[in-house]
Amino acid sequence: MPLLKRRSLEKAELDPEDIKQRKVIRAYFRSSVRTWDEIYDYEGLYGRIYRERRDLVLDMCDRLRLSPASRILEIGCGPGVITREVAQRGYRVTAIDYVLEMVEATGRLAARSGVGSRVALSAGDLHHLPFLDERFDLALVIGVIEWLPALREPLMEIARVLKRGGYAIISVDNRWALHAFLDPLLNPILAPVKTRLVNFLRRTGLRRPHTRPNTYSMRQFDSALRTAGLRKLSGTSLGFGPFSFFRQSAFPHHAGVRIHKTLQRLADSGFPIIKSAGLVYVVLATQDCEDHARPTIPRSRGAGDEPVREKELAR
Repeated sequence: MPLLKRRSLEKAELDPEDIKQRKVIRAYFRSSVRTWDEIYDYEGLYGRIYRERRDLVLDMCDRLRLSPASRILEIGCGPGVITREVAQRGYRVTAIDYVLEMVEATGRLAARSGVGSRVALSAGDLHHLPFLDERFDLALVIGVIEWLPALREPLMEIARVLKRGGYAIISVDNRWALHAFLDPLLNPILAPVKTRLVNFLRRTGLRRPHTRPNTYSMRQFDSALRTAGLRKLSGTSLGFGPFSFFRQSAFPHHAGVRIHKTLQRLADSGFPIIKSAGLVYVVLATQDCEDHARPTIPRSRGAGDEPVREKELAR
């Protein structure tokens, strides 16, 4: 597995505060490689949601029915769980992550799983991908966007490295997730007040920079995709909970799982409001190219789907 040259985020044109925050995030992920490696095995609700997100992403991949010669890129590969699964399907995967320790973890997992020869490793960042234009048939960006300071440049980079008519599967944390409304510390309606308070505490030195993922509304994210030249084919809202109050668990574990399963069934059936209130929003998009023939894509389960019309896909 060749390890390509590291690319530095500081080479990208970012605000100094954004660079400082990215350094904090990189330090956080460097110190928690083992946690992210084990999260798919957690017995708690978070572990269940992560497994369901992984399975949904892989199901989307399978439905595309890409040829074995397709080039697949995973941006933000983390410990390599999804990279391994895709490589085990016979594809060649390029896995890139901003944190070198995550890239190394992906390499070890691929080697242990017998797919090391089908995985190429690269350390770099999404703001400045070290690849030529129109190189990949599919880009996977799972659990990454919420850690970035803005949407525009990363999404444009994804569109740039995709072949004409290529696909992207991207996840983002949902700003209007149902569980957040029950906790005053998470409630998005109170976000402006919390942001002003945090900024004040930082300026006075009473609060140090810390990891804080960003959230986006589904409509906001869909709009950002269109601006970047990516057209949504389907979108799924996934994950309900864990529910908390002032960050203290509101329900026992088994009750929380039952609530999640019930709400997820409602979301999958298109139940109003609930269908758009999952923790995570997973989107299948294509590079918007009007003259490129596209195969018919079976619709994914869930909410926020833009109808995929046969005549639209056949252009």
